[in-house]
Amino acid sequence: MTIEVKILAWTVLLGILQVLIAAALGTQQRGLKWNVGNRDGTPKPLVGAAARAERASRNFLETFPFFAAVVLAVVLTKHNTGHTALGAQLYFWGAARLLSDLHHRYSVCAHSGVRGFFMGNSAAGRGLIVIEAYPRAALCA
Repeated sequence: MTIEVKILAWTVLLGILQVLIAAALGTQQRGLKWNVGNRDGTPKPLVGAAARAERASRNFLETFPFFAAVVLAVVLTKHNTGHTALGAQLYFWGAARLLSDLHHRYSVCAHSGVRGFFMGNSAAGRGLIVIEAYPRAALCA
């Protein structure tokens, strides 16, 4: 199993954890009746850690499909390199936000540059993988 696929698997587990944490914190504020109901109507706005967890979860869900697609593309075409391994690791530590999640959920660091740093790592990681995949994919077509 390549490092990219291992990172992809760990990222899936971390994504599930993010969704579960966001759901649990949201349920604490909105109540179990709302969570198990049909969710018609406008939900009560989340505040504090629950709101931050929901935003972090949404951010992850927005970027993960692109990450998974490029990882699978380079692995299936056997074009993975040291750059794609580094890119996968940057995404995991940046976008999957083991450290940035602490910032989102608990405001460990209120400096907005910290969030930008992790988001930048995420984008750089995906970019490294795409750069490695695209020229080779274009040549194979």
